[in-house]
Amino acid sequence: MSVITSKSSLLSILKTSSGTPRNSLNRVRFQLPSNIRNIFLDFKSGANTKEYENLVCTIRDSEISDNELLSLLIEVKNCTSLLNYDLRLFVQALILVKWSHRGDNVVMSYQEFINNLISAHSCHIKLVVDQLIKLFLCSEPTDWIGSQPTEQALKRFNNIHLILQSTLITVPMSEDILIDTIKHNFPYFNALACKQLSYFSNMLKVIQYQADLRINILQIAVDKLLLMDVHSPREEILQYEENSDDIMYEIEVDQIEKTDKDAMKHPVANTLDLMMDVMFHFIKSECFVDGKFTKSKSMELYNDLMIVFENVILPTHDCHHVQYLMFYICSFDPSIANDFLKFLWRNVVLPNVSPVIRQTAVSYVSSFLARADYLAVGYLKSYLIKFSDWIHNYIICHDSVTDFQFDFKQHCVFYSICQAMFYLIAFRHQDLVNSSVKLVFLQSLNLGKIVSCKLNPLKYCLSTIVDNFAAVTRAYQLAYCYTIIENNARGSVPVVGRGGQYIINSVVNMYFPFDPYVLLRTCIHINPLYREYKSTLKPEIAHLSAKKERLYSGTEDEDDFIKDEVSFEGNDIPF
Repeated sequence: MSVITSKSSLLSILKTSSGTPRNSLNRVRFQLPSNIRNIFLDFKSGANTKEYENLVCTIRDSEISDNELLSLLIEVKNCTSLLNYDLRLFVQALILVKWSHRGDNVVMSYQEFINNLISAHSCHIKLVVDQLIKLFLCSEPTDWIGSQPTEQALKRFNNIHLILQSTLITVPMSEDILIDTIKHNFPYFNALACKQLSYFSNMLKVIQYQADLRINILQIAVDKLLLMDVHSPREEILQYEENSDDIMYEIEVDQIEKTDKDAMKHPVANTLDLMMDVMFHFIKSECFVDGKFTKSKSMELYNDLMIVFENVILPTHDCHHVQYLMFYICSFDPSIANDFLKFLWRNVVLPNVSPVIRQTAVSYVSSFLARADYLAVGYLKSYLIKFSDWIHNYIICHDSVTDFQFDFKQHCVFYSICQAMFYLIAFRHQDLVNSSVKLVFLQSLNLGKIVSCKLNPLKYCLSTIVDNFAAVTRAYQLAYCYTIIENNARGSVPVVGRGGQYIINSVVNMYFPFDPYVLLRTCIHINPLYREYKSTLKPEIAHLSAKKERLYSGTEDEDDFIKDEVSFEGNDIPF
């Protein structure tokens, strides 16, 4: 065996290899000891620990060829029964040897070694799984071209999954260890895009051979996507894209960003875009077999995604893009979209659901119905009826109360549902007024009673939605809202906004989850399914602004958000 020039204590034998790059070490040539079994036995008995330490250091520091590694694995195979916790340093050194890029015979021998090891000694399972998962990270930035691995990288990853799969088969109890390890080793959200993409893609690949872990892995995936999503707000992304020449990045730019023409200027959004692309392709590959849609498989995946949606996405405030995974899978089949809407509506109407979730759920319903171009008009009409019935029943219940006292918190769900209804009518009115039959339908909703009730929903909804809703109802003589709006403006207390300007603060501050999708690579999955806002009506902004200006000097006109193109800058308006 080679002579080791630097002495190490037993406790720090592997410390150098984990803390120092291999190319910075003095490399030694590996020479297989004549009798590894005797070295192990001498170490266990305490007769000779030096040979064992030297063996560990040699494996750690040597450049081991394929043939040498193959010979070592064959020799160790005969000593598997000895490799208990006492010999953990040797096991660690051997597991840390780079093997995934080697020939098939070495990989198969390594697989046999791992299977024998964990079958005989369960104490090493966590170590084995941990090292396999760490190999999910790419070795070099050039391992990935866009969101796809190179041929060489793909071969390495396939070898890793081959052994991970056999590990899960050999020791089924390692599934829990696997999930914990995947969570623990996931790169930080602002790490290089290539590292996160490599880890994320390989994590999803586990589902191919371990389907019972799909929900767990999807939840980890969505958790990480949401973390990036909330750290890359839509307005910030657009600002980076518009002012890219003036923005100095303080992070390292990886190979993906250098070579990809669709790379986004916002670093976190760029990584999110790459990983969303992987998710969209994953969803499609699960739902389509040989290019043909498979409803049974799609429903299975949808049900898993719905669990993740309910647990993770729905409670997350102000996420911008991750929810489009649901938007995408719902486009595959009307029954999936219908089930999604039913789930959301149940969360809206159930009184035991928290008010925050009820408000968020109704914002999903209205935004989904407004933006999903693949939904038939029948869905829109059906949910407008549901909104109307619920609102009218609520009004009737409170009209019967003689000692009515206003409490906004008590009625916050009511105002959110009213706002959702106003938003939908303003957004989709062209689909609802293009025939006399449809106009009769709108008249049947009895909008006049809603806007004139003592709960006064026009006062507490977003002013831009109210203005556009008022324009639609006046144009088609469905209700006249402007007198109520003017009275509300007189009775409102002005609040000083940015720049010292006076604004009227809207109480219902509901966000619309399917506002425009701005990630550059993955918008190709969404744009064909997406409805942009179009209208020929103009709300009476000038008329209302004049009224407000007489009330509050210094008040500027509200932005006219009905444009062919949506502007997000300094504006959260969803149209």
